[in-house]
Amino acid sequence: MADATVARAAASGEEHGRGHSAALHHQFEDLAQQHEADEMGMWLFLATEILFFGGLFLAYSLYRLQDEAAFAAASHHMDLWWGAGNTAVLLCSSLTMAMAVHAAQSSQRKLLEVMLGATMILGTVFLCIKAYEYRSNMTGRRPSTPKCSSGCTS
Repeated sequence: MADATVARAAASGEEHGRGHSAALHHQFEDLAQQHEADEMGMWLFLATEILFFGGLFLAYSLYRLQDEAAFAAASHHMDLWWGAGNTAVLLCSSLTMAMAVHAAQSSQRKLLEVMLGATMILGTVFLCIKAYEYRSNMTGRRPSTPKCSSGCTS
C-alpha cells in the first residue's frame, strides 16, 4: 500500500513545501532510499517474529516431550468449541481492523467508524469468552485455607 501512495504522489507531483514529493519523508533523500528502508524494516519485523514464536514453539515442544502424560490429561479439561469460537473472533477482529486501516487510507470515514466499532465489539466478545473460560476453570479449584494445627494463634 505504501508503494501505491508513493506512486500516486510521485505521479501527481505533489509537494509539501520542501521541494520534494509529499510521499517522501524528511529523513530520506529520495523515494528509492525510503522504499529500501521500508523493506528492511519489514524484513526485520518478520525476523523478530520468527525468532520469538520459534522460541515459544520450541519451549512448548520440549515441555510436551518432557511430560506427555500431563499434556494428555490437561487436554481433557479444554473445551474445543470455546477455543475455536475465540479463534474465529480473533480472526474476524483482525479482518475488521485491516479493513479500518484501508478505509482510513482511502478517506472513507463512515466505513472506518463501522470497522473500528466492529473491532471494539469483537474485542469485547473475546474478553467475555476469556472471562467465562477463566471463571469456569477456577470454580472449585481455589486452594483451601490451611488448617491450623497446634501453636496457631487467632
